[in-house]
Amino acid sequence: MHGVRKAEPQLMQSAVVIGQGVIGQLIAQLARLAGCSPVIGIDVFPLRLEKARQSGTRMVIDAVNMDVDAAVSAATHERGVDLGFDATRSRRPY
Repeated sequence: MHGVRKAEPQLMQSAVVIGQGVIGQLIAQLARLAGCSPVIGIDVFPLRLEKARQSGTRMVIDAVNMDVDAAVSAATHERGVDLGFDATRSRRPY
């Protein structure tokens, strides 16, 4: 919650959340509540992506089977994202 608050999400900003475990899903929900759109969830585990959809994240990206850069560009109409959150334990981003 502190990271989301410090990011100061605004209406209509786009956000990406890498990692859709419990923490990542919470971050995505907080970003949506703050007015961010689109909020994009990224993960490598299909079950987590399905749970993210069930909790309200409309745009999810399977980092194993999709080109993450292309999918984010398409979701944001080539603008990229305003806010990025890493909710993984990995030292290596996707």
